[in-house]
Amino acid sequence: MTTIEYTHTPSFFGIEFRGHAGFAPAGKDIVCAAVSILASELIFAAEQAQAGGEICDLTHSEGGAFVNLRYFYRDNRSMRQIAKLILASLKMLEAQYGDYIKVRAANFDE
Repeated sequence: MTTIEYTHTPSFFGIEFRGHAGFAPAGKDIVCAAVSILASELIFAAEQAQAGGEICDLTHSEGGAFVNLRYFYRDNRSMRQIAKLILASLKMLEAQYGDYIKVRAANFDE
């Protein structure tokens, strides 16, 4: 199962992805593939937003079945909307494949 915990406040975004979905064998798991694409897009967007000065204090780590991303907003531009879109997409996956993915709000230390 993939578990996703996130915190989204007016100044902070943090998200942690853990585990493999287990929907199908490795290489054929559409749930894991969808989550991986969304996590990769979020990291790419955050790196671009940091380069543009929209966010600060970006940290992320990746490895196997783990991704952790945290940053603080400097202003209210596109990155806030991207984070909302990614969260909405993850929640739609959970609605369809709830036995393989769980998405929940959590409290990260800011």
